[in-house]
Amino acid sequence: MSGQSLTIQQQQQLKLSPLQIQVMKLLTQSTLEFNERVEQEIEENPALEVDDDFEYDHDKKSDKDDFGDDDNENLGGDDDNGLDYDDGNNDDFTLGDYVSSDDIPSYQYNDMTEQEQRPEMNYQASETVLEDLRAQLNLLPHISEDIKNIALYVIGCLNPKGYLERDTETIVDDFIFIASKVVTEEQVEEAISVVQSLEPAGVGARNIRECLILQLKRIDNPSDAVLLATRILEECYTAIEDKRFDKIQKALGVTEEEVQDAVAELKKLNPQPCYTSDILMDNSVMIVPDFNVHDEDGELVLTLNQANTPTLQLNSHYATVLEEYANNRKNQTRAQKDAALFIKQKVDAAKWFISAVQQRTETMTKVMTAIIKRQEVFFKTGDDEELKPMIMKTIADDTGFDISTVSRVCNNKYVQTDFGVFPLKHFFTESVETDQGEVHSMAKLKNLFLKCIEEEDKRKPLSDQQIVDYMKEKGFSLARRTIAKYRDQLGIPKAQFRKEI
Repeated sequence: MSGQSLTIQQQQQLKLSPLQIQVMKLLTQSTLEFNERVEQEIEENPALEVDDDFEYDHDKKSDKDDFGDDDNENLGGDDDNGLDYDDGNNDDFTLGDYVSSDDIPSYQYNDMTEQEQRPEMNYQASETVLEDLRAQLNLLPHISEDIKNIALYVIGCLNPKGYLERDTETIVDDFIFIASKVVTEEQVEEAISVVQSLEPAGVGARNIRECLILQLKRIDNPSDAVLLATRILEECYTAIEDKRFDKIQKALGVTEEEVQDAVAELKKLNPQPCYTSDILMDNSVMIVPDFNVHDEDGELVLTLNQANTPTLQLNSHYATVLEEYANNRKNQTRAQKDAALFIKQKVDAAKWFISAVQQRTETMTKVMTAIIKRQEVFFKTGDDEELKPMIMKTIADDTGFDISTVSRVCNNKYVQTDFGVFPLKHFFTESVETDQGEVHSMAKLKNLFLKCIEEEDKRKPLSDQQIVDYMKEKGFSLARRTIAKYRDQLGIPKAQFRKEI
């Protein structure tokens, strides 16, 4: 039996300071999440307060970053990896740095009027589809309470597209096990029919076929084309799925022109009624861009969307108490020392949080500045083909940050431009080389692919191999499986499903 022994071993470990952890967490948060985090910190830490007297100064140079000026290249500090921040123990830090309200903190550069002038920056539904359907149901006359209750349950079972994915037998079982109530299949079918009579047309359908039929039957004074479209869905659904128009003509005894008119009516229908209705589902999200980039007289101007982020500073009362304690340590009681220790902990936490907010803003600004410099032409034209090949390592090299830091900044962040709102990941695209050695972005290749599909003869759509030949003529040698992959990514169906008559 071997005895116990003690050994000494040297080992290197990487430990993050509280400030570093704060910065990493804040970088991953969107503007909405960040504002909520700031409010939470203000509520939990009495040593942190908001400067209510803060006013936006639109004339300050810090409000804008002019990308024609080389002086902005060092914006955000000289960190090597995006994590070498002050850990809060820097001896140069004094209470006066944060107590004073004379200076506007550097993280508060945002133009309030810009947000007011751009109401399209915020997207949120005011009412949900489910609430609207329930309201419609309550207005229907001559419906028994039993059918109404079942219909309310059916509405609650709808998916975001407006489809009912539970069958009749399952709903009957649900009432037995959940509500301890017996309902019949006939009652469930009647309740489903009631839901299907509500707006938008097609809601409550069990499948896309039923959804389209419900919409066609809502049309007043249906034309011959509408009636034929209904027959096609009811009798030749597989053929219309496969776009075998010849089979439809033969099965229904109609002409090619009549099928064309019926197909035109089908294209007017909505296969996802709840997605395009005026009221969105409960899981709708609000998108608030984190950055604003606009072209002003040929110069790109960047601002951070922090209009709702309050100006943070240390509570002056806490700072005064802490200074008094530091000047009279010898005459303090035990209770006073404990109180001072509590205050010091809160002040340190507030100091770290304020510094983390500043570091977050500097890091985000530096990363976004590098993205704009790389994709300057796109921000001035809005043309996806002008996107240059760029990966996160490129921005990491430009900024001196670690790739993980760049990834945190770009994750779940959006930028408002003169051409719409884009996620930051939209600007990262791989490079592709032509047969002549020219380097282009993947975005240009995919746009060329889309152009090929748009120009094809819809009566004889191009096969994947024909698209390969087309791309080769344009200088891109691609394998057929690569074309199939791009087609799937762009949501383009196979040739047989793109066929029209």
